[in-house]
Amino acid sequence: MTFAQYFKASSYCLIASGFLAVASTGAIDRISLAFFASVLIGSWFTDTDRLRQKIPVWMLNCAAVGSLLFFAADIRLLSRSFWSALCILSF
Repeated sequence: MTFAQYFKASSYCLIASGFLAVASTGAIDRISLAFFASVLIGSWFTDTDRLRQKIPVWMLNCAAVGSLLFFAADIRLLSRSFWSALCILSF
């Protein structure tokens, strides 16, 4: 096993165990659980090296700003909770 494979596997295990710990408290609904699981599984199979070469930098910057705007809207309008909005932002 190469270092890159080990790093990817350990990172995914860390993310999944953290989310499962939060999910076990019952603070997150089933739709969010299903969405996170599908994103986690889909991202495992995504070839990130080729993807990074295809996406322009300005588009990644727009996505980052958009996620911060969604985070602010989520806190104020949707969940009205900092911690719930932070869990959604981690997707």
